[in-house]
Amino acid sequence: MDKVKAVLWEKTLTGTAVAGCTVEKLIDFGKSAAVFRAQRGDDTVALKIFDDELIERYGDKTQLARIDRELTLVGKSHPNMVEILDGGFDAQTGNHFIVMRYLPGPSLEKCLTDIPEANVASLIEQLASVCEYLETLSLVHRDIKPANIVILDDFTRLVLLDFGVLKPVGEVGVTDADGIQSFVGTLQYSSPEFLLRHEDDTIEGWRALSLYQIGGVLHDLIMRKPLFHDYANPYGRLVMAVQNDMPSIVSATLPSYLVETCKAALIKNPRTRLELVEWRSFSPPPKTSAGSAARERVTRRSVVNQATAIADAPSSGGTPDLVDVVIDLIKVEARRIRNANTAAFPPLTIARQPQTGQTVTITLRAADQQGLPTGLTIALDVDVVDEPAQAISLSISAWRGGGTDKLSTSGNVGMFTGVFAPATVSGLLENIMYMAVDQAQTMNGDGDLDLRGVEAA
Repeated sequence: MDKVKAVLWEKTLTGTAVAGCTVEKLIDFGKSAAVFRAQRGDDTVALKIFDDELIERYGDKTQLARIDRELTLVGKSHPNMVEILDGGFDAQTGNHFIVMRYLPGPSLEKCLTDIPEANVASLIEQLASVCEYLETLSLVHRDIKPANIVILDDFTRLVLLDFGVLKPVGEVGVTDADGIQSFVGTLQYSSPEFLLRHEDDTIEGWRALSLYQIGGVLHDLIMRKPLFHDYANPYGRLVMAVQNDMPSIVSATLPSYLVETCKAALIKNPRTRLELVEWRSFSPPPKTSAGSAARERVTRRSVVNQATAIADAPSSGGTPDLVDVVIDLIKVEARRIRNANTAAFPPLTIARQPQTGQTVTITLRAADQQGLPTGLTIALDVDVVDEPAQAISLSISAWRGGGTDKLSTSGNVGMFTGVFAPATVSGLLENIMYMAVDQAQTMNGDGDLDLRGVEAA
């Protein structure tokens, strides 16, 4: 439905009754319907009237089936989900409709640049919460985007609406015919697998889509512009961008976990996305001790300054490989950590091992003063999980003693899988170095160390 038709409807319907609701004014319109503020008895409601052209395209039976799906939410309640009150076909006016609780606020699409940065974390946590709630009902929204979100209470509360393409997990789509799955939703905020209708019709498969779409909304809140804004036209360019391009997501002021989670949520591969992102990923991480928090802040500032220079440095071979960037960061950070804590760490040497090119060793020299009479070696393996999304995995082995003769025999332990973030890698490396020295100081003779369970600072 275009604006001309929506305004014409407003002129025609204002003051008339549709499904027992007296129409007052046009609130908004989209490709499938127009939404009006209306009065039903003593209550102010939002009346959604579906475009008759949509009915002609899919048929009356299909539209009623869609409405019936929305009506499964009647009586269901969540603070971040619009309340569905009624719906069906009004024989007197010939309109298909949905009645919802009226929400006196703008859509996120219209007030994006007005959202206080301090509210971003809470708003995205609310969005993840309502999507998780829908999953407990075995339902998936499928069209999460800023235009389908209302912002209330002085930009502190978010409410998800427009359940027009709601789908019960495992049931055939109401617009799918003859085994052909039509694209529904909004291309700009659809994951690649949903764009091509290659999604898995399982709880996990649909969760992958919801996580991606929440990541798209978070992108807009971080970057203050729509996802793939620069690729919106022509249509084919946007299709290619959704499938292949990773948007830039940076912020010097928002919590780092928001940026990292956003990057992970927008990973193209749904299986990798599910490995890296959970519902709780959109919530603030558990608080650490004051000392650890201070160390994280100091480390993040140092790492961001140094790693940005590394990542942005020109290379004769073009854009540096992600493994190169990570290993260069490890080299810089290992030296920084040692120089800042000379009482704990003896002098060290760092080398990238030629066997695979993905292993870097940190060798602390023998030093009785630090309780390392034969030295200590830490080996970190860097692997790329998803290059466009900058997702990596790190594994580690360590042993008391110098040299690299144990590289092939010492067992690696997986330490981290996620989106590459300098602060995270630096915090993990610092904890690894302290934990390795602690174990090496208390063991008799040379041998392998057990660093399982180490976490980033």
